[in-house]
Amino acid sequence: MSLSSVLLEKLPLISLDLETTGLQTRTDRVVQIGAIDPYDATNYLDMLVNPDMAIPPRSTDIHGISDDMVADKPLLTQAFPRLRDSINDRVVIGYNIGFDLAIIAAETDRHGIAW
Repeated sequence: MSLSSVLLEKLPLISLDLETTGLQTRTDRVVQIGAIDPYDATNYLDMLVNPDMAIPPRSTDIHGISDDMVADKPLLTQAFPRLRDSINDRVVIGYNIGFDLAIIAAETDRHGIAW
């Protein structure tokens, strides 16, 4: 099926939101992945990710995620396949999506993960 032949309201969408250790797309890390199908609220992904670095207090103040909360969570290399499967063949949307996609690009480059 070609996306050019799909009505706008029928586009396969996934809404993505990430929480990170900061706002520097090249150096900061993912601490939480959230993704949801806007047409099917039962199809979602919500997982904490161990960034393998300390979360700065100023970031914790914003999103509420602390080092203790992610200490035993999977690293991005372990968590990313679930996100990639959720995104598969969908149009990715989200608030400030350019930032989230830049973080994912940097993280996947850093870890040698296919994106």
